[in-house]
Parts: sequence; structure tokens; C-alpha cells
Amino acid sequence: SSDVCSSDLYNYILESSNKKISQLETQLEEKEADLKSKYATMESTLNSLESQQTSISNWANSSNSNR
Repeated sequence: SSDVCSSDLYNYILESSNKKISQLETQLEEKEADLKSKYATMESTLNSLESQQTSISNWANSSNSNR
């Protein structure tokens, strides 16, 4: 009888742990997708800023050489 109780407890703990692991995996996947999206946005913004910097530098250099 005590073996049945301990077996039930073991199964309950195992099932509960597996559910928690599944929930955490889902949360981790969502967080990963969110961070990848934010990184892509950041990368795109950085590329745009670098392009603007180049344009400004080229304009400043051409303005200085025209003087």
C-alpha cells in the first residue's frame, strides 16, 4: 500500500515537473523570438545610421572642398 502511495507521489511530481518544463520551454521560445525581432530592428537602425553618417561625411567633405 505504501508502495502505491509513493508511486502515485512520484508520478504526480514527475507529471508536475514535466508540465513546468513545458511551460518554461514555451516562455523561452517566446523570449527568443522577441529578442531576435528586437535585434533585427536594432541592426537595421544601426545600418541606417551608418548610411546617414556616410552621407553627412560626404556632404561635409564636398562642402569643404568647394571653398
